[in-house]
Amino acid sequence: MLIPIAGVVLAVSLSILVPVFRAEPAEAAAATAPEPTVERVTVAVHTIPEGARVLRDGEELGVTPCDLELEAGAEVQLRVEREGFLPRDHAITPEAGMEPVEIGLEAVPFVLRLRGVPEGAEVEVDGTLRADPSEITLGAVDAPVRVEVRARGFRPFNAELRPDDFTLDGERRSRALDVTLARRAGSPRASAPAVEGLPTNPF
Repeated sequence: MLIPIAGVVLAVSLSILVPVFRAEPAEAAAATAPEPTVERVTVAVHTIPEGARVLRDGEELGVTPCDLELEAGAEVQLRVEREGFLPRDHAITPEAGMEPVEIGLEAVPFVLRLRGVPEGAEVEVDGTLRADPSEITLGAVDAPVRVEVRARGFRPFNAELRPDDFTLDGERRSRALDVTLARRAGSPRASAPAVEGLPTNPF
């Protein structure tokens, strides 16, 4: 009578304990399994011109040309900055063996504003006639800018501006220049003093 009861108790005990023993090794294996490694690749970044800072989330990663260690397959937003050039955002997805990343930078435009130019005068900047002297976009400037204003009956106005004469104003460098014209000897009203900002149609 006792033997059948003991057998039932043993069977029940084994049905409870065996899964526990089987689960423990699996849990232990899961706890000791190494975390998946993140693949990192080297990406070469070049800019035109060189010498630009490369940033990610405000952190500087290097100055071009430079090699960046980045996570493979994950898109990265880079920001490239260099003095005298407009900042540029560039997204890349690093991959093993990818070609160098080349990023072109646009120079901060130089803008010249001439004040006091009489109507009908010819305005020439670096040898090019300008129709609207109130705002002249010069593009990139790395050498002195020559300005000449000519009006009938007046001596030409000449000026030369260096790049350092322009002031950074947001995403451009600007300079305002006052034009002063003096009458030629023998011309009507020659005795009049030099004038700045002649009235409209002074001839």
